[in-house]
Amino acid sequence: MSSYDQIVFDYMKLLNELRNASMHTFRDSRSVDVPKKPGNYLITSNEDSTIIYIGTSSNLNRRLLSQHKSGNIGGSNFRRTVAIHFLKDRAKKASRELEDRISQYILQNFSFQFILIDDYVERIKFEHFSTAILSPVLNLLPQKTKEPSMEREIVQET
Repeated sequence: MSSYDQIVFDYMKLLNELRNASMHTFRDSRSVDVPKKPGNYLITSNEDSTIIYIGTSSNLNRRLLSQHKSGNIGGSNFRRTVAIHFLKDRAKKASRELEDRISQYILQNFSFQFILIDDYVERIKFEHFSTAILSPVLNLLPQKTKEPSMEREIVQET
């Protein structure tokens, strides 16, 4: 097996481990359910289990339960893309009302899975690999673009 084949094999094993990890709903998850440790996560739709977002964090608890579940669009690309893709709102800065709508949407519609990965470089590589293989819709939206037409095209395609 070549070194490239081994890398793909190792990341596919990690991806299978992530897909087989315990599922947690945003609605029911508590702080004790998610460790304050580094790792990677994926977020799925409760409706059809479609993977919509993949991420990494040095503190899964803070990222998933504080920043994604109830944070703000300035500190969470996931929340910003939920507003764009699902709520059709492109506000650069969200009002309290929009933040509440985003939080309610996340609580009602999404779940997450995670695995622990200590090494920063490995987390980043695995996030890139997973995103390339699974193409989650919210990871495909531009992070911050000067090309508003590009963002519209991606939103319309999905």
